[in-house]
Amino acid sequence: MNYTSGFTLKPDATSTILEMYFSGESESTSRISKIFTAVFGRLGARVTRKFMAKDLEDIAAKAESLAGK
Repeated sequence: MNYTSGFTLKPDATSTILEMYFSGESESTSRISKIFTAVFGRLGARVTRKFMAKDLEDIAAKAESLAGK
């Protein structure tokens, strides 16, 4: 699998919007790999989405605490 992730910062009227992106693409074209991806892909996406949301919450909390100093 090739994974790509990153952040984008966008200015807003009074703040900055932080967006996070993530993708994964399989290099394999084997039938087994395609079946595995079809079966477990949604579960992996759900778990990844949950972790990303938590990461963004943590980043926001830290940024907000630093802004108050």
